Amino acid sequence: MAANVRPLTGTIGARVEGLDLGALDEDGAAALRDALDRHHVLVLGAQPLDDDQQRRLAEAFGAPHVHPVAAWMGSSDVVAYVTNDADNPPQGDSDFHTDYTFHPEIAAVAVLQAQAVTSHGGDTVWSDTHAAYDALSPALRGWLGGLEAHHRMDPRFAEVMRQRHGDEVADRVTAAFGGTVHPMVVSHPRTGRPALFVNPGYTDRVVGLEPKESDALLGFLFEHLGQPRFHYRHHWAVDDVVVWDEVATVHQGPDDFWPERRVLRRVCAGVVVPQPAVSVTVGGIAS
Repeated sequence: MAANVRPLTGTIGARVEGLDLGALDEDGAAALRDALDRHHVLVLGAQPLDDDQQRRLAEAFGAPHVHPVAAWMGSSDVVAYVTNDADNPPQGDSDFHTDYTFHPEIAAVAVLQAQAVTSHGGDTVWSDTHAAYDALSPALRGWLGGLEAHHRMDPRFAEVMRQRHGDEVADRVTAAFGGTVHPMVVSHPRTGRPALFVNPGYTDRVVGLEPKESDALLGFLFEHLGQPRFHYRHHWAVDDVVVWDEVATVHQGPDDFWPERRVLRRVCAGVVVPQPAVSVTVGGIAS
């Protein structure tokens, strides 16, 4: 059965119907890749999947891989469960972020399925980094294209590691993932479109600027990404599957459901080393 793709907003997100995700063929996988390039977030509806089926779905977008911190701790399991309940409050997801940009490589795509949902709240929100970039003035786009920013591990993550594994492990993780520098405007690896590549979850400073200058610029860009015109917000139901592009979006999970229990199963696929976008000069102004 052919995929039916229906946009969910004027900017970002689409609902895809007509595909059996548990038995996806190459035509279906190609349709998903094309839809993801155009819409950046795909809502695939409620379909029961087991761990292996979700892993195979992720393979439509690249080789599944382990979160770099989990891999550092010895895990080889590409299927991860994100569980929040009374004893495990959500940590850090309330800030927009692209997953683990404190690492030199990021995931290309994330595939998430809801295993347990809350009676209220617990939504996920995505912001379109292509649209956010396009909405900036040509002069600002040109300046940002020559800048880099430093990304560091969220201190709250290190604190969770400290609580769960002790001071020694937390200190070693902090040392092992000391942060990295990425271009502030990157080129999408499949489409070539420029995307704004900063996020309030991990980006802490602009390289080469004075602290006040850096804070002012990042504060403006973070507020810019927070505009609802760039957003899609998803309210989870059990078995919902959502796929998103980690370069074309930032996402957040508002901390508005604790202490209720929510369980999401995640598989990340593909690897991206963020590359600077190629600027194009039109009429003497870089864009």
